[in-house]
This record gives sequence, structure tokens and C-alpha cells, in this order.
Amino acid sequence: MIARAVFRHLHRDRRGATIVEFALVLLPLMMVIIGGFDLGYRMYISAVAQGAVRDAARLGTTGATAGTAIDAHVKSVLSSVVSPSAVTITKKSYLNFANVRQPERITSDRAPFGRNDGEDCFEDANGNGVWDSDGGKEGLGGSDDIVSYHVQVAYKPFFPVEKLLHWAGLETIDVFTVMRNQPFATQAGAQTVCP
Repeated sequence: MIARAVFRHLHRDRRGATIVEFALVLLPLMMVIIGGFDLGYRMYISAVAQGAVRDAARLGTTGATAGTAIDAHVKSVLSSVVSPSAVTITKKSYLNFANVRQPERITSDRAPFGRNDGEDCFEDANGNGVWDSDGGKEGLGGSDDIVSYHVQVAYKPFFPVEKLLHWAGLETIDVFTVMRNQPFATQAGAQTVCP
């Protein structure tokens, strides 16, 4: 009987309802706030990286700035948000826009068709004498070449939630831009190579 009376009293008592409702809403609310801050931080780093890559592309297209100076410029701009050691820069040059991140063109294809098996002739776009799945030449290239700038930024999220969820500790952002070098001389062409 005493238990029944206590249960009736607790059942009618509404004084603690607000704290229970708050406890139920708190976790989803905190997840939304933390997610919003992390998304905003990622967007900020991405915007800074995109601006740095566009500056680098403009510096590189004139042919007057060395590749190491361009890399240093990008890292100095990004140093306000991440460590310079967390920035990876790749520059590749191509003969035209259609070749960007494409394999070198096979000129005489033998079976199996559609891929280079070591027996096919190909246009050696990067001049290394070997067929490559990406025909780009490392560096800024020469006159009238197309240059692809790729910057990868690794950063730690704003809130260390990944430790609670056992996720990887670093996030990455990839930023690309493609520009044509100024025609300050004659562009070098590709040679056909046959084994």
C-alpha cells in the first residue's frame, strides 16, 4: 500500500518534467551545434585554400615565378589556418585542356584493345619514354602549356569528436585549378614512342 501511494504521488508530480525534457533534447542539440561549427571551419579552410591556389595559378602562368616560390606563397597563405607541413602541392603540365589528368594517347592499339600492354605505340606527352595513366609532366611546364595545380590540406576538426567516435583524427580538403601558361615562346609537342 505504501508503494502504491508513493507511485501515485510521483505520477502526479510534474516538477521535474522540464529537466527530463531538456536532457532528451540536449544531445541532439549539441550534435547540431558541433556539426555546424565543424562545417563552418571546413568551409573557411576550403575558401582560404581556393584563394591561395588561384593566386598560385596567376603567379605561375607568366613564367616569371619559380615553382618553389609559388609553393612557398601557398603555404604562407595557408599558415594562418593550418601548419605548412599539412599542405601538399602537386603541379603538372599538359599540352592541352583535353589531356588534363588523362592517360597518354595510344596511337596504334593491339589486342587487348583500349589499354597499353607494353606493345602499343603512344604519344609520350611528358617525355619520359614510358606510357603513363596520367600524361602530365611534373612542374609548371613551358609556354602555352596547361598547368594543373592540386593542393591537399590536412587539418584537425574544430571539436575533437573523432576520439569519442573512434574516427580518423585528420580531415582533408582537395583544391584544384587549371590555367594556361602565357604564350611567351613556342610550345613543345609530344613525340610518338613505339616499343
